[in-house]
Amino acid sequence: MINLKKQAWRTGALCLAGVVALSVTGVSVYAKTSEKKETEVKEQIRDAVDDIWKSEDTSAASIDETVYVILNADGTQQKIYVSDWLKNQGEKDSYTQSNPDKEAPISLKVTYTLDGKEISPSDLNGQSGHVVIRYDYTNELYETREIAGKEEKIYVPFAVMTGMILDNDNFSNIKVSSGKVINDGSHSVVTGIVFPGLGTNLDMEEDFDDYLEIEADATDFTMNESYCIATNSVFSRLDFSNVDDLDDLTEAMDDLADATNKLLDGTSDLYDGVTELYDKSGDLQDGVKELSDGSNDLRDGAYKVADGTVTLRGGVGSLRSGIGTLQEGTKTLLAGTRSLQSGTNDLKNGLGQLTAQNDTLNGAAGQVFDTLLKTAASQLTAAGLTLPEELTISNYATILNTLYQQMEPLSDADVALGYVLQQAGLTIEKYQGMIQASQSVSSGDAALQANLKTIQDKATSLSQAAGSIAALKASLDGYNQFYTGLQTYTAGVASASAGASKLADGSAQVVAGASQLKDGADKLADGSKELYDGADTLVEGARDLASGSGKLANGVNELSDGSDKLIDGISQLKDGSKELKDGMIEYNDEAISKLTDMDTDELQEVIDRMKATSSVSENYNSFTGDNNGMDSSVKFIYKINAVK
Repeated sequence: MINLKKQAWRTGALCLAGVVALSVTGVSVYAKTSEKKETEVKEQIRDAVDDIWKSEDTSAASIDETVYVILNADGTQQKIYVSDWLKNQGEKDSYTQSNPDKEAPISLKVTYTLDGKEISPSDLNGQSGHVVIRYDYTNELYETREIAGKEEKIYVPFAVMTGMILDNDNFSNIKVSSGKVINDGSHSVVTGIVFPGLGTNLDMEEDFDDYLEIEADATDFTMNESYCIATNSVFSRLDFSNVDDLDDLTEAMDDLADATNKLLDGTSDLYDGVTELYDKSGDLQDGVKELSDGSNDLRDGAYKVADGTVTLRGGVGSLRSGIGTLQEGTKTLLAGTRSLQSGTNDLKNGLGQLTAQNDTLNGAAGQVFDTLLKTAASQLTAAGLTLPEELTISNYATILNTLYQQMEPLSDADVALGYVLQQAGLTIEKYQGMIQASQSVSSGDAALQANLKTIQDKATSLSQAAGSIAALKASLDGYNQFYTGLQTYTAGVASASAGASKLADGSAQVVAGASQLKDGADKLADGSKELYDGADTLVEGARDLASGSGKLANGVNELSDGSDKLIDGISQLKDGSKELKDGMIEYNDEAISKLTDMDTDELQEVIDRMKATSSVSENYNSFTGDNNGMDSSVKFIYKINAVK
């Protein structure tokens, strides 16, 4: 979605130069020809606009239709007329003009407020204060298309560029929404661009405004004519032929979602197993403590065997009880470690599946990047620029920066004109002489007029080239940032997979150790029973028993110290596994789910909306409908009358 909007803005930016030229031409014409008839002014406006919009493609007959809409200062339509330029292949071009009785496809409402209160244009003239001028554009042209199983209105996507010149003696602190203010010291050129209806087409109303607001501090308010240019050609030229290349990326996203779900299950099982192990570790600790107490009793009883075998028998009973508790604890420990092993294996397998998709994901993203680079190279070549080598991910920034530095000085119109004259072997004096000659000789001197126009067209093209290169590089930089981030992500997944393998190996060792501990506890339990049965005979071997029980007590004390450390380790493992589980849930909710949801639930709808918008734009190529089956294009020139 975001890329489409950026592309529309980049294309619209190329047209803004036309708006500025129209505004400058229109205002200067009216300033210098206040005594001329309205028809003469219209002709000069038409000529200025035609110079901007003429196409160099003369390979086939076509119709270039320009609709002039004259509006009152409040935006209500006053009159409308159409100029059709028939470009004949190999024959002389012809022009026709008509005055259809119909409304323009985009209606315009202009409201004025002074210090927060709405005011009519006539009452605003000569006033001072904070002024807000709001242009509201309403798109009346649409087709009904099926989007996501529903019939929706898809509007003809017009880019509407608005421009005007404000005198700095009357206006200060000028601001414009969705546009730019250029101040030359004495005047401010205000330009803006909107896309009425496009937000509805793309279900992105919050990203595309249908209005333009200009605010300023006014002194003795007066305002010359303002102009709007509306065209859908920028959208008719959008190429969606390679959009289906996203299918591979969509499939990779599905695999990514499956692997993530398995990873979520594995971390959840790991946490459950560690929690169970932690809950049962208290039993182990209690058993070890009881064993310690029993062994101490055994030692004391052996020393006091002379005082009576009853005390000795009681100590042996306590020992047997403690060993039984230890035996149960080791069983629980073994079960918990096996759950731990199962969870770590699931984690290992899940990360392995995720890692297996890295090449597919990187490959699909790389194909998209290569397509963008080839498209960029085609655009630069079509613009007449020569690339020193093929554009790649590693060199495109250097090449485009070099081209920009070469072309940036020519963004100044005067510098560009001088360069063109130099290439043509002309001086500025000779060029000015040609202009004077074209004004003095008969209008039939087509060669002179053609030469002048060629010079002017080349100068205009050169002055716009740097901006186009900068915009193209900005678009490629945006995708490069995504591509680099994707590579970092896949590298992280591979590293995590290697770590999970080590964790699985370690858990297997823990299971083996717990099994050995259980075997030892079972043997100890068997021995304690024999010890209990033979307690009556221990009196005779009291000295040997005292010596042996002392050693046993020391060993059990060491076991008790070790069990405390084991409990601490299990507690830390429990906390870590919970953090891992919570982190995976957050990673899935905040990253993977949103990514895969967009791919499965929204991506196709976005593609359908973009294709429908382009298709509707291609279908609309004439306001009058009188193109006789020939290729045609249409643009609308709105003139909003002055406030004086």
